[in-house]
Amino acid sequence: MAFRILLADDHEVVRRGLCALLQNQPGWEICGEATNGREAVEKAVKLNPDVVILDVGMPNLNGLEATRQIVKAKPQIRILILTLHDSDQLVQEVLNAGARGFLLKSDAARDLVTAVEALRN
Repeated sequence: MAFRILLADDHEVVRRGLCALLQNQPGWEICGEATNGREAVEKAVKLNPDVVILDVGMPNLNGLEATRQIVKAKPQIRILILTLHDSDQLVQEVLNAGARGFLLKSDAARDLVTAVEALRN
């Protein structure tokens, strides 16, 4: 059975890059993409992925609020937050919202697969 991932970022170039990094993993499948927080929540509920990778700064609904709504609707879904900004306060907010992980976009090329693998296990 495939390990299913939903990607949510408002920048298409970022989504393309994330897809490229993740699709090379055997047994992993990108089951959907979202361009804003509201769409991410709707698709997470409908598609029931194993992991949602969410950009923290998205239109319509930010990544923290989207995380809260996804966790409330589907507590078994694990969420990884991507952000440009590294701050202790943001890390605390991400974890308080119910996300399981946090990754800087600047580290994604190197650490994304490892981070998703950690959530998978």
